[in-house]
Amino acid sequence: MSTCCPETTYTPRAFTGTLSGSFSGSFRGFARLVQLLKTWQAHQRFRRDLRRLPDYLLRDIGLDVTEAQEESRKPFWQA
Repeated sequence: MSTCCPETTYTPRAFTGTLSGSFSGSFRGFARLVQLLKTWQAHQRFRRDLRRLPDYLLRDIGLDVTEAQEESRKPFWQA
């Protein structure tokens, strides 16, 4: 037995679904960042897919080639 550290017993507690203090604010900030990154990824994926659509499918969804090209050229961070 080690003499440097007193023996303690650890009893895990169930998560109650609430966070308190500064950790809560940090967690919300992190969650917002994750959501922003997911949104940017969705923009990138949508614009990549839009570039690949043939003209007849673009017309089918109500876009012309020029509109599709303009949208697909936008950077991922623009809505």
